[in-house]
Amino acid sequence: MASSLQPVYEILNKHSWKNQRASVRYCCAPATAGKVILDDNTPFLRAWIVNLSEGGLALVVEQPLEVGQLLNIQMKSAASDNLVQLAAQVAHCTQQSRVEWFIGCEFLTPLSKEQLDELL
Repeated sequence: MASSLQPVYEILNKHSWKNQRASVRYCCAPATAGKVILDDNTPFLRAWIVNLSEGGLALVVEQPLEVGQLLNIQMKSAASDNLVQLAAQVAHCTQQSRVEWFIGCEFLTPLSKEQLDELL
């Protein structure tokens, strides 16, 4: 995905659901890459991780995902460079442009503060 993340932040600022989460969201470093794994039979999707909280994350991918869909998100730990896999469920999917969708996910098991610190 070679597009700028600026439109992602514009979407974050204009949606009514942006402040409805129970936990604080933290912006990830620019160009935080990840992979979305839907199942063993489907190729992974490349993703840009936009923000992260104890309860979930937001990311941008190149295709829509169904609300309620279960998935795994892989990303590198900022602290140790280890690969971390997080199980989540799609909470919302909003088309951002002709080729990008903004996806909000809820973790199946919330992160501890220590896990969150390691990822940020």
